[in-house]
Amino acid sequence: MRQRGPEKSELLDRAIGLLIQRERRRQRLTLQILSERAGLHRNTIDRAEQGRGIGLLALCRVALALKVKLDQLVPVSETIVQTKNKGAFQVLKAAKVHFGSDRLFDEPD
Repeated sequence: MRQRGPEKSELLDRAIGLLIQRERRRQRLTLQILSERAGLHRNTIDRAEQGRGIGLLALCRVALALKVKLDQLVPVSETIVQTKNKGAFQVLKAAKVHFGSDRLFDEPD
């Protein structure tokens, strides 16, 4: 029986985790400091950095705490968001309204 590789969602979770960790370390922040700034439990960020997933609203909180655009933490092309997944864009727009911030992402034209 042939073994299957990781699912696409697992690869995405790993990539997001690495990007969060890279930015946190670049800013010389501890997990504790980032979790306090984001208003999340330290374990939530730790699990995300390990590639075990993070919810959209938690990811938005992390992006705001790191003062980065959301697309710096999510390795997907703008084209995918614009053309293939309008639903995802609507979720991101809702998150923008929820957090009252234009700092999360640049809206596509």
